[in-house]
Amino acid sequence: MNIITEKYVNDYVNEYGTNNANKIINIIQNSKHTTNFINQCQTINSIPNVTDYNTSVLCNLKFMFASRTKVKFASIILFNIWINEINDKKHLATNIEIDIVFNQILNHST
Repeated sequence: MNIITEKYVNDYVNEYGTNNANKIINIIQNSKHTTNFINQCQTINSIPNVTDYNTSVLCNLKFMFASRTKVKFASIILFNIWINEINDKKHLATNIEIDIVFNQILNHST
């Protein structure tokens, strides 16, 4: 896990519990929407923005009526997957760009 996302995940776990966090992580990791999102990003070599992450998360019925905090957490998890599966291999975004997207997710998630 990326250092900036790791701190956020730890803070979320401290506030909402391990079970809640693990449930969201498992939903995102096993979602067909996540697979589609990652495949699209890989195909077009793009750096997704906050809207892309939120849209992908909200396509999952389990998050359609979720709280803003859960959607934000799920978007951070998806962002971390993008970092690990795409950016670490293709180096599409610099560390500064990663920080910018992370902060946008924190401040502008649905």
